[in-house]
Amino acid sequence: MDYMRIFSVFVVTLWIIRVDARVFGGRGIEKFVTFGQNYIVTWGQSHVSTLHSGEEVDLYMDQSSGGGFESKDAYGSGLFEMRIKVPSGNTGGIVTAFYLTSKGGGHDEIDFEFLGNNNGKPVTLQTNLFLNGEGNREERVYKNENGVSYPSKPMQVEASLWNGDDWATDGGRTKVNWSYSPFIAHFRDFALSGCNIDGRSNNVGACESSNYWWNAGNYQRLSGNEQKLYEHVRSKYMNYDYCTDRSKYQTPPREYTIRSSSKTGLGDYRQNHFCMLQHRTLLCRSRIKFLLSICKFKRHITQIHAFVITTGNLLNASSISRDLIASCGRIGEIFYARKVFDELPQRSVSVYNSMIVVYSRGNNPDEVLRLYDQLIAEKIQPDSSTFTMTIKACLSGMVLEKGEAVWCKAVDFGYKNDVFVCSSVLNLYMKCGKMDEAEVLFGKMTKRDVICWTTMVIGFAQAGKSLKAVEFYREMQNEGFSRDMVVMLGLLQAFGDLGDTKMGRSVHGYLIRAGLPMNVIVETSLVDMYAKVGFIEVAYRVFSRMMFKTAVSWGSLISGFAQNGLANKAFEAVVEMQSLGFQPDLVTLVGVLVACSQVGSLKTGRLVHCYILKRHVLDRVTATALMDMYSKCGALSSSRDLFEHVGRKDLVCWNTMISCYGIHGNGQEVVLLFLKMTESNIEPDHATFASLLSALSHSGLVEQGQHWFSVMINKYKIQPSEKHYVCLIDLLARAGRVEEALDMINSEKLDNALPIWVALLSGCINHRNLSVGDIAANKILQLNPDSIGIQTLVSNFFATANKWKKVAKVRKLMRNGAMEKVPGYSAIEVNGELRTFLMEDLSHHEHDHMLQVLRNLNTEIRDVCSGIE
Repeated sequence: MDYMRIFSVFVVTLWIIRVDARVFGGRGIEKFVTFGQNYIVTWGQSHVSTLHSGEEVDLYMDQSSGGGFESKDAYGSGLFEMRIKVPSGNTGGIVTAFYLTSKGGGHDEIDFEFLGNNNGKPVTLQTNLFLNGEGNREERVYKNENGVSYPSKPMQVEASLWNGDDWATDGGRTKVNWSYSPFIAHFRDFALSGCNIDGRSNNVGACESSNYWWNAGNYQRLSGNEQKLYEHVRSKYMNYDYCTDRSKYQTPPREYTIRSSSKTGLGDYRQNHFCMLQHRTLLCRSRIKFLLSICKFKRHITQIHAFVITTGNLLNASSISRDLIASCGRIGEIFYARKVFDELPQRSVSVYNSMIVVYSRGNNPDEVLRLYDQLIAEKIQPDSSTFTMTIKACLSGMVLEKGEAVWCKAVDFGYKNDVFVCSSVLNLYMKCGKMDEAEVLFGKMTKRDVICWTTMVIGFAQAGKSLKAVEFYREMQNEGFSRDMVVMLGLLQAFGDLGDTKMGRSVHGYLIRAGLPMNVIVETSLVDMYAKVGFIEVAYRVFSRMMFKTAVSWGSLISGFAQNGLANKAFEAVVEMQSLGFQPDLVTLVGVLVACSQVGSLKTGRLVHCYILKRHVLDRVTATALMDMYSKCGALSSSRDLFEHVGRKDLVCWNTMISCYGIHGNGQEVVLLFLKMTESNIEPDHATFASLLSALSHSGLVEQGQHWFSVMINKYKIQPSEKHYVCLIDLLARAGRVEEALDMINSEKLDNALPIWVALLSGCINHRNLSVGDIAANKILQLNPDSIGIQTLVSNFFATANKWKKVAKVRKLMRNGAMEKVPGYSAIEVNGELRTFLMEDLSHHEHDHMLQVLRNLNTEIRDVCSGIE
């Protein structure tokens, strides 16, 4: 079976491209499937969205990522089809790929790649073939002659959208214009007729059976008319053929005989340059720079490197050295880049900068800082790029002192007003919580660009200073800077975290009035914001109207359901998400764990834990979510085991474990854990003491609670917040010391803190202190609570005190406020299935039997209590 059969049909129209990967011929499709039935997302989860219940899929790409998917099964033979609409407009450098590939070393692969271009220029179709891991058989637009053995390994169907601007358009000279992003590739009509086979096996013999219609003889070759059409397209439109590329093949490949009339294209241009290398012809630096820009493999770079060394006259050229290092970094060869760097007899600042960029892209801030120190030690004068990238490395490692030292050095070298250096310092201050220092520096800047303004707005918003953020945003507008979408997204995130409904809705209204594009990123941010401020119905409406949905969109909705107490909705959304082919990320899974905590679904929580271990790397954030879930589901020992296995425990991890013990009323254990935390040189914060006081409250340890409240103020200089006072008042009220709690409220001037009065009223009800309870209940009514639960609590207290006129008054307020009490429900896990029931729910078929069991238990409890008395 030869190579001819791979490309039997390719129908190309303007922007709509129908891809029939007729691997073994064929003229029809037997089976259409939805995306979720046969495909899974393999990378760029947040950049893949399904439409129309999985019948269509969009991949979109921006500067952060592209996306890709593959079939769940591998096939030994078959016919696979999907319709693809490639990105339109200025798409130079964008590659939309559809391909078949086997897994493991020495793989087989058949590629169809659509190479984007700028407006007015045609999209190029490139094909490639890999056999036993060896490729380099590119052709544009169509196929080569006979003679290559056919790929024989089981293959999966894959597709992707990615950045190939280092080679795809004009040999890499045309780069992606990100101002036109996101670029969207649309896929639909997922059809297949294939012989399924275990992807780990290489036995495809059974798939060659004549029982499969695509193996019939009449599907083995193109017809005479098809061959003529094919030759016409080849002669008129082909602009590259690997067989004419002498840089790859000094002699023509055995499967091809070069025709004298072959059209010269990019391959010959590149071939001439590599021929010069082979014959030691002196090349100008611009040509070497070009060659380095199109290198995709280490062997090409090493060839150029060897040429530069052996010619000698380019040995000390810093621009060539810089380009060599940059080219290594671009293809991920960091160690080789460092080898080139270390072997240079002389290094300029541009060479240092190039190596710093390689380490920065490799997320290695420690090496960046070491290079900076080496540069200073060698008395090489750093430039703006050096300082900017080094300060960003300090930000990655959260090394504030080092960053400030670099900033001082930048000032010494005259970069005090450099906008790029200043922007990086502003970002460092913001991320490290140094808001005042950032504001002072910003005020001294003589030049400010949109990035500086964006940094200030986002920094203050994320720090919880929303009014300051809005002030900077308005000032930014007055200075004439354009409305930046990044700023708006940051404001939405910040107002959501703050629970500031009014400001969040204001931003949404502005987006609509300004006519800014409502893409998937903006809509996902709106879903997240509305869910966080408690408007889950609005969040769901925004989500339902989204034309494109991604894994991040689903994650925001699922987390929102969980945060608003709708655990069952969260579980249903996860199931629907997976049915559409999306795999939940860690953020989504944390939301599922929150839902498990709410309903006590330990089995589901354990399944999520297993899924995380199988598909993801367990980070500290997820570990703390698991600890919280296990403790709330009653498995405190599992929480402790997880806590012990966390390597470097940060403050959040300690706080979570303290909270876990507090939930179970282990006040003494909480104190011991707190002492152990301080011995580990972890400084407690306000959240630590809130968890500590809450645990002591639930344990009834009043004196210890008062002691640690005093320690928080006097030793750790933490001013108590409303939450701390609520814990202390609750501690006293639970112990029946409601008069003492009332005195504290009056002495600390906490009259307008609604949660504090609610805690006091709850204690009065439990200990039947009607006089103090009456004060608390009346104060709560003065504060106009909008919670139906709080108003019900006040109404019940007045009923207990036989103050029926006040009961009627409260209930009238509830009716006038159009408040409706949401029925409470309980949930229980039975044989792995979560079952919920409402108050006075009579729907269960064994209701009468359950009621009788409860009556019997009640009788037995009373008998036991009577015996004890």
